[in-house]
Amino acid sequence: MIGEDDKNSQCEKISEFEKELSNLRKITSVSQSKFGEKIGLSRQFISDIELGKAQMAWSSYVASVKYFMINGNDAINAFVSEHEKFIEQYMKNK
Repeated sequence: MIGEDDKNSQCEKISEFEKELSNLRKITSVSQSKFGEKIGLSRQFISDIELGKAQMAWSSYVASVKYFMINGNDAINAFVSEHEKFIEQYMKNK
């Protein structure tokens, strides 16, 4: 069962990822439209996330991390790998 601490750490990790989303996209040369298309979100919603006006759902966070694991490069691998490990650990504790 997921406790309050787990939910807090989940929110913190998603928030951390959201703050870097614009940089991740720029480093990998993917537009908001293309990225949104790949993970099932609109360009406007991606923009809202990057501007701090909206928050990612868990499923969007997982899809985003997977996208950047596949399409990333050396400049972002450490950051994205940290999030992939968090997801794996979170799912084990679920």
